[in-house]
This record gives sequence, structure tokens and C-alpha cells, in this order.
Amino acid sequence: MTPLLLSDIEQAVRSSWSAETCTPEFRSRWTEDNPARDQCGVTAMVLNDLLGGELIRGEVHVNGERVDYHWWNRLGMGIEVDLTREQFGPEETVTEGIVIPRPPVTEWRRLREEYDLLRDRVMEKLDRQQASASVAARRQPSVELMDERVERVDEQDQVVAVVGRGEAIRHRWLHRIAVTVCRDREGRILVHRRSEHVDRFPGHYEVASGGAVAAGESYEEAASRELAEELGVRAPVRFIVKFLNRSGLSPHWLAVHEAVLSDNLCPDPDEVMWHGWLSESELLRSMKENLFTPDSHDTLNHYFAAAVQPSD
Repeated sequence: MTPLLLSDIEQAVRSSWSAETCTPEFRSRWTEDNPARDQCGVTAMVLNDLLGGELIRGEVHVNGERVDYHWWNRLGMGIEVDLTREQFGPEETVTEGIVIPRPPVTEWRRLREEYDLLRDRVMEKLDRQQASASVAARRQPSVELMDERVERVDEQDQVVAVVGRGEAIRHRWLHRIAVTVCRDREGRILVHRRSEHVDRFPGHYEVASGGAVAAGESYEEAASRELAEELGVRAPVRFIVKFLNRSGLSPHWLAVHEAVLSDNLCPDPDEVMWHGWLSESELLRSMKENLFTPDSHDTLNHYFAAAVQPSD
């Protein structure tokens, strides 16, 4: 996999803007001379899909009165990214922002079509970018993004078809993910930090190891395989809970497992740049202070609810 640059993501987003992706009620005022106009909400959501972090909302003022809202992103260590701030004229000012929790896509009452369109355009451009870079470097396109075959499923987790994972993500088709929460014999939970070179959520922390369930695999088989690939260990996994998860890059059925491991881990350096064991209280504190993948919070909440309650 040839890693993307942040500039690749910015270029893909900017080249995907159009009148069809801006706020509908202001569509008539969008022009190619000011392409960022009224693109802030959907742009912030797509960047949140790709990079994680938090959504920030400020107020737009003219002559001291609020006339609109403006959205942007906050990444790890408080770094703020705003690709659409350039849209404003000298008479418009933006206030300090506040963090706004992201609602599930299914609860959106507006901008859903615009978000889906922008997201599909950006993902298509990034897929082409990686494929072209891989060919230029005489490497095969990413198995994970381009070739991995997964099962598209329905709302009841019944198989509909076998598709490519990249295709499932682009079209937001439900598919299957299996993860494992790992504990040591003292009950501490393994936390790891994703490599800066992975294509999804580089540098983010995670509370579970796992990935997509391949076509023909069971959830348990996929969980065991991912443990071996990511952490270099083979251990029995115990199914805990399965739920329909709509956070992250695309919706999926997420099966959470548990495994008890020793300290003799051998993480794949291409996947994991750091790992450590945390007590439940240390983990909950870390999740407030560090940037975790979007799945991590939902995974931990369902895991605790189904398996154990925090004890310290």
C-alpha cells in the first residue's frame, strides 16, 4: 500500500466540491470562483470519517449578529483543520468553536444526500490515487482496499453478495468486522496505536485488534486470524457481543470478542507502532486525552455492557 499524504486528501476534497454538494438552500450562490462556499458541514463530516477527531462548530457573524454556523475539524493534540474558512468575505467573522458530538448518519435530517455525494467522490479519487501510485511504484494495489473480498450483508446480518471491501466502503454497504478486546491475567486491557503508514486512521489508538471478515469466514475465525496478523499471537477468542455499528468509514456489523494473552506479543510494525496494558480506569482516562478510532468508543461500551462492568 502506498500511503496517502494529507495533501492528497485535501486535493480530493477540494476537487469534489460542486453546487450539488453545498447546502441546498444556498445553492444558488455557489460559484466556481468560491468553491468552498457552503461546503463546511459535509466537508467536516467527510474529514471526520477519514481522520477521526472531533467536529467543531462556530457562529458566523455579520455586524455583530449571527447569520449562520460554520463547521471544521479538530485532530489529535488539539490541531484544528478548516478547509472551508476561505469562503468568507471581510464582513463575515467566525467565533470560537465548540465541540459538537457527531450524530449517527441515520438520524440526519438534512445534508444527507450532499454528504453521501461528497464522500463517494472523495473516496473514488483517493482509491484512484492509491492505485495509480502503486502501479507507478511497480507494486500491486492494496489487497485491503482493492482486492479483499467480503460479504455484503443486510440489516439482519444475512449474506446478500460477495463484494470488494473498497466497494463496500464506497457504497456504504453493510459488511462484517470482527475485533478482539485483549486482557492480561491481571485484567488489564491492551491498547495499541496504529502505525502512521496504515491507510485508515493512521496514528490513532485502538482498544481492540481486528478487521474485516473475509468471504466464507466466521466472525471467530476472522478474530483469531487478525490477532495473529496484528499481534503475532494465537489464542482462543470468546464471542462477547455483536451490534450494528454506523460509526467510522462505513456501516458494518461488528462482533466483539475477548482473549486472555500473555506479555509475549510480537506486533506487526507495519500495523502497530506502540502497545501497552492499561487498567479500566487508565483506559477510560486515556480515551478522553488521546485520539482513538471512531469504533473504539462503541466497541468498549458494548463490551463492558455485555461482558463486565468497570471495576476500578
